[in-house]
Amino acid sequence: MHPRERRAAGGESEICRGAAAGAGAVKKLLITIDGPAGAGKTTASRALASRLGYRYIDTGALYRGVALVAQRRGILLRTTPA
Repeated sequence: MHPRERRAAGGESEICRGAAAGAGAVKKLLITIDGPAGAGKTTASRALASRLGYRYIDTGALYRGVALVAQRRGILLRTTPA
C-alpha cells in the first residue's frame, strides 16, 4: 500500500475513491517495464504492482490473445512485405 494511501471500510483505497469522485484525487501512474527476455520483468512488475496497490496487466499476453483471435478470423496482420 502506498504510504499516503489509506484503506476504506470496504477495502477500497482512498486514492481510488477520490478518483471516482473526481475532485482533488491523486492520480495513479501508468508504469511500463521494458527489457530483454528472461530479465525478470514479469516478476518485478507483479511485485511493484502489488506493493503500490496497482492492477497488473500482462500486455504481452494481451497482444498474443489479440493475434490469435485475428489469425482464427483470417485477418491479415501484415499488409506489406517484411
